[in-house]
Amino acid sequence: MKGYKIFYLILMLFFISSCASVYYSPELKNRTSSHKKIAFIPFEIIISVEKMPKKTTIEQIEQMEKDLSITFQEQIYERFLNKKSNFNIEFQNVSTTNSLLKSNNINSSNIKKYTKKQLAEKLNVDAVVSGLIFARKPFSTGGSVAIALLSGFFGSTNEVDATILLNDGKDGQLLFKFNDIYSGSIGSKPEKLTKAMVKKIEKKFPYRID
Repeated sequence: MKGYKIFYLILMLFFISSCASVYYSPELKNRTSSHKKIAFIPFEIIISVEKMPKKTTIEQIEQMEKDLSITFQEQIYERFLNKKSNFNIEFQNVSTTNSLLKSNNINSSNIKKYTKKQLAEKLNVDAVVSGLIFARKPFSTGGSVAIALLSGFFGSTNEVDATILLNDGKDGQLLFKFNDIYSGSIGSKPEKLTKAMVKKIEKKFPYRID
């Protein structure tokens, strides 16, 4: 597990110098033209540290990742919902999404075992929005503050590699991908990070009304 964390830290640092990138499928317009509803699922969160502090356990970090998985899902959903008038698509209520996932025994620990097509079918939506967050340090929120203070790696800055994906529910095909690197205070709190992410993504996100 420790080697797994270090691998993603190295991967994240490799991309620190890169710029934001956006991918659109050549079939995007044809596929999204018939879409009515999309769902935001729990994000995948990976917090990497070069050396695990003595007072911090793998279990604490993993619990933090699980908690943040829902935090990012909810915050990205809410920020898009606040801008719903800019899009010609319905955003499934995140509470409904998580309730349906739970009824199908799907959680942040096993969600990767399911294809985007399978998830879309269980959620009864046309497409699925997912996210991948690689962070060098814990975020300054909730339990992570206590862990960070105890372990000695709490700080006002962080380096985060964030990716947002949109997959077609019909067959799981990737329709849209946004990736960017955030550093400094923006990457220290989920609230600041999700705000910065959506600010950039909303103008590029499919379904936007011109």
